[in-house]
Amino acid sequence: MMRLTVSAVCPWGELYPCETDENLWEGLTTGDEVEVDIEKDVLTQLSTGKTFPLKPLGEAKPVVDAGGIFQYARSQGMIKQAATA
Repeated sequence: MMRLTVSAVCPWGELYPCETDENLWEGLTTGDEVEVDIEKDVLTQLSTGKTFPLKPLGEAKPVVDAGGIFQYARSQGMIKQAATA
């Protein structure tokens, strides 16, 4: 079985790799709109509702949960907290 990587773009512009062992080319075609649910580890084809399981994000998940790379870095003390007005 071939491993396929799907990229999920978050609202704040971060790009996260999502992997699946499913043969997505058998259920999706060029131009299909999909939704990636990172919390549930599932990709959904919007026109049909068909779902495909995704592998967990692993070590990238805390970055997503923090709201992005900069928020994660601040929460871990890697960079200074943003100044407040």
